[in-house]
Amino acid sequence: MVLQKLYNSHPFYTNRLKKELAAVEVQLKGDQLTAVKQKLQWMYGLSIFLSLLAALFFVLWIRAKRNSTTEIASDLTTQEQKIEELIVKGLSNKEIGDELFISLSTVKTHINTLYKKRGVRSRQELIKKKSTGV
Repeated sequence: MVLQKLYNSHPFYTNRLKKELAAVEVQLKGDQLTAVKQKLQWMYGLSIFLSLLAALFFVLWIRAKRNSTTEIASDLTTQEQKIEELIVKGLSNKEIGDELFISLSTVKTHINTLYKKRGVRSRQELIKKKSTGV
């Protein structure tokens, strides 16, 4: 049953395994052949389990790496802190630029960096997070 799944899902390995099993069948008879087939099924199951385990660890590693990067980057620069305060006060990008004597594109760059560090996607989310602390 497990070997049949292997046959259907991996054509390259299917032909190779069929040839090897045919050679084994010629050499072995009866109980010996059954024992070899059971061992192959067990090894196939083990390889699937180990592959899934490796994939799980990889996903967990990626998530941990993202979280540690976010925590490191969460410290705001002085300019980002000023921009955050002005956003909370309700100023537009142009008004923020005029207030801090920086260009509109610089304001946008700081705001995008600020959003990433705070883990938000909009002014409303930033204001909500700033006011509730969540």
